[in-house]
Amino acid sequence: MRLLKADIRAKMISLALVAAGMLGACSSAKKTIADTVLSPADQYRYDTYFIEAVNQEQQGNYDVAFDLLQHCLSISPRSSSVLYELSAYYTALGEKEKALQYMQQAAENDKENYWYRENLAQAYYDNRQYSEATAIYEDMYKSFPKRAPELLTKLIELYRATEQYDKEIHAITELEERFGVTEETSMAKFRTYWSMGNEEAAFEEMENMVQSHPGDAYYSLMFADVCLNYSRFDDALKVYQELLAEEPDNDLASIGLANYYEKIGRDSLAYAMIDSLIVNGRMPDERRAQLTLQLVSRLEQRKDSVAIMDLFHRSLSVPQTSPEQAKLCAAYYLQHHQPDSVVTPVLYQILRLEPDNEDALKQLLYYAVQHNDTEDVHRCSQALLAYYPDELYAYYYLIITALRNDDIDKAIEWCREGISHINEESNTELCLDLYSSLGDLCIRQGDVEAGFFAYDSALVYNPAATGVLNNYAYNLSLAQRDLDKAEEMSSVTIKKEPSNSTYLDTYAWILYQKKRYSEAQIYINQALQNDTTQSAVLLDHAGDIAYQLGSVDEAVELWKKALSTQQQKQKEADAIVNDDEKGLISKLQKKIRQRKCIP
Repeated sequence: MRLLKADIRAKMISLALVAAGMLGACSSAKKTIADTVLSPADQYRYDTYFIEAVNQEQQGNYDVAFDLLQHCLSISPRSSSVLYELSAYYTALGEKEKALQYMQQAAENDKENYWYRENLAQAYYDNRQYSEATAIYEDMYKSFPKRAPELLTKLIELYRATEQYDKEIHAITELEERFGVTEETSMAKFRTYWSMGNEEAAFEEMENMVQSHPGDAYYSLMFADVCLNYSRFDDALKVYQELLAEEPDNDLASIGLANYYEKIGRDSLAYAMIDSLIVNGRMPDERRAQLTLQLVSRLEQRKDSVAIMDLFHRSLSVPQTSPEQAKLCAAYYLQHHQPDSVVTPVLYQILRLEPDNEDALKQLLYYAVQHNDTEDVHRCSQALLAYYPDELYAYYYLIITALRNDDIDKAIEWCREGISHINEESNTELCLDLYSSLGDLCIRQGDVEAGFFAYDSALVYNPAATGVLNNYAYNLSLAQRDLDKAEEMSSVTIKKEPSNSTYLDTYAWILYQKKRYSEAQIYINQALQNDTTQSAVLLDHAGDIAYQLGSVDEAVELWKKALSTQQQKQKEADAIVNDDEKGLISKLQKKIRQRKCIP
């Protein structure tokens, strides 16, 4: 049978993982006595094809290697090595029956080869043909004594799967006799005896394990925990009490005793013991965190949030060597919407032990932004960026804090710093915002070319970003350049948001610069109708347009209204005056006085 090369190439790409380099491992394999006796010429052809198959497989040319192996098989149909390799190919191609047939032939032709037979047994096992797999492993156990540990382990697994418990016990015992009793073998025997319904033999096995390790509390605890899990409560209690009598500070024994009390229904006593363990300051932090999770879960079932809050408060007052307990506390507080005044101290406790904890740093920045605290936003943003310089939104907050301090140069610096950390995984909206902000700031500083370049870069991330298109178009109109391009960009914005007064004003102003005054008046009137901010800039533009249409009295009235609006705004202590509005009052006064437009 010849498979399509495309199929081979597509499906065999995982062969190196499936077969784990089988061809390479077998490239030096000698033909067995079961192989066909070949003439010198055929032997030469066989060896040539086989070696080339190895080379092609190592280069990833699986389709070529497959064809070469087929040639080898036509020369020597009983070659175990080729049958074995081809079985791996058919397995990868999903032809399980053919793969199994080739495995069977390979193992039959070379019974002394461990890997052929193990591979066949594993195939039977994967196919739930347990009896066939068991027969092979039992025979292999006799034939390959050096492989006894792994073969016995496999047989134990098979005996359990097929509920041959007597054989399983015998195999475990043989494993212990040859290689020693271990915790794993004792537990395996316990489970097997229990499955057989022989409870006494099961616990006798555990008792023997404890007796074979005198003075070792670990095995006593294991025995007690098994007794507890299998409802032998009196036996468990006895062991826990004996251990605590000898070692009062044995936290594991205390945990076991708490579990015992819970099992017998004395929940309050169990919770009190666990609580005491959590706050005693002696327990390793990881174990304390695990116990806290258990206790919090139980208290939540009782809807006792007060007890949970108290537990966290007391547990965090104990010296900590890791942030695990504080992390649990912060997660609980956040999940239950505790105020930031409660969460913040816990976040700082996390950072004292783990200064680069990303979640804590981000949460503190979030709180700072929520409080509109410029100084805290700046500090938290820098703290986050010290460990995570690719968090672009932190640069955006630094830009805002710089602008609040009227430091445009620093804002530009933060823009450029953030842009330098853009990578393939960066959020495109943040990339756009950084470039857009850089464009606005460069133009404010008078660097028009740098500003326009930044706008172009922003539009790479979203060519339809209306905010960028509007600012780009408006600044082109102010510079009186590329007005056709400006009009095209501005038209996109008003089509998307036909009621946006800012976008309508931009479009009107571009038309004004192109001396299309009648059209400009249509759009500036729409802008004024939709303006909810009483913008003096829009009124000023409306006045200029009216003036160019010959309506001087109307223009003066609009300028007067703009002047009054702007003077009122600047009287307000918290008013924000943008770039367009700076110097607007003096400009309007001059227009009104001279009753004409001022360039």
